[in-house]
Amino acid sequence: MKKILLLVAVLLFSFSCSANNETFKGKEYRMMKNDAVITLGFSAMEDRFFGAVVNRYFGTYKQNESNIEFMLGGATMMM
Repeated sequence: MKKILLLVAVLLFSFSCSANNETFKGKEYRMMKNDAVITLGFSAMEDRFFGAVVNRYFGTYKQNESNIEFMLGGATMMM
């Protein structure tokens, strides 16, 4: 679980460094690691995130200016 949260933080940091003021709401990001596809998506309507590695995870977040705080809501235990 710590690896997933670290990955989420790295992805958000890399996308927050872009020059334009695009929002991440309503978008889904994908990253390949070996044979695994890691996803992180954000709801366009609510402050909710979701994603998957092998298991799926989801929850809510709070955004204050340039900071984001994730609150894990749940995760599946398929593997």
